[in-house]
Amino acid sequence: MNKILCLLVLYLAFSVKVCASDIDKMYVEFRSYVNHDAAIIILAQAHIESNCGKKGIAKRNGYNWLNITSAQGGRVAYEREDGRLVKKRWKVWHTKERAVKDIISYLKRKYPGALTSASNGNVKNYVQILKKGGYFTGSEERYKRSLRRARKYIEEKIS
Repeated sequence: MNKILCLLVLYLAFSVKVCASDIDKMYVEFRSYVNHDAAIIILAQAHIESNCGKKGIAKRNGYNWLNITSAQGGRVAYEREDGRLVKKRWKVWHTKERAVKDIISYLKRKYPGALTSASNGNVKNYVQILKKGGYFTGSEERYKRSLRRARKYIEEKIS
């Protein structure tokens, strides 16, 4: 039993280290397009959505850390919505550079004003714009709280 516990602790420690390394790399890529505040907020959102690519659809789809769906192409997978399985197509990127470029473009196109709010460090407006655009269906207050906590976590990881 102790051997299993040790292996679990090592696995978790390695996972945290890998995630921190990925965060650093993605932060550098985002900074090519947006300022520090926007990069941190987008990475915080990625942490909420996919634990920086370590869970859910993102785990199997390259750098799709925001779990973005695709109208065509992409990878087909099923997701549970309202108790039933729904077939969706998910964006797939094989490089972090392409993923970041497309994520920035996606946010500009689908959620006008979101990047401006993120660039100003305004989590409240950023979340309101995402909610209004249909990015999430849950509680705006809960998403805001989660994003603020995740932002703090991301800032600690890149410092």
